[in-house]
Amino acid sequence: MDILLETQGSNILLWVIIGVMLLGCIWMTVSSSKRQKLYYEETMKLREKFVVGAKIKTVSGVFGEIVAVRTALDGTKVFTIKSGEAENAMTFEIDINGIACIDDKDEVKEEPKDENIDDLMKKVQETSDNLNEQASSKVIDEKEEKPVQSENKEEKDTGDPFEKGKKKKSKKE
Repeated sequence: MDILLETQGSNILLWVIIGVMLLGCIWMTVSSSKRQKLYYEETMKLREKFVVGAKIKTVSGVFGEIVAVRTALDGTKVFTIKSGEAENAMTFEIDINGIACIDDKDEVKEEPKDENIDDLMKKVQETSDNLNEQASSKVIDEKEEKPVQSENKEEKDTGDPFEKGKKKKSKKE
């Protein structure tokens, strides 16, 4: 009798798991369908903006302007795109699915410039000038190829940038 109860309990658990998985599959299908429908609607709204004179970007990253629109034999729209400037301009035809988006870079407004950036840039320039002055004060004598001695005669500049650290360690030890 115990074996019969154990198998009935595991059967119930199995049916619960199957039911949860079935509900999960239904939910994924419905939500995917909704997302696909929204994507389709957005794509249709975007494609309405594909008119002659619109600036676009293709899927391959080419920027251009729509010059002409025609319908192919299979019913798809084909756009003639002009890309480049003056003598370097070229035209090519592309399927409607090859257009990624409308290029609205001209509509983007510049963000107001932060005045603190100007102050920071001045400080950076001053720091750069100070470092240049310090570097130019350490001139190497080309004939002897030895560095010019600094005003402090106790420490000689051997050209080793880590020498000061070595001397400090040796004094501590």
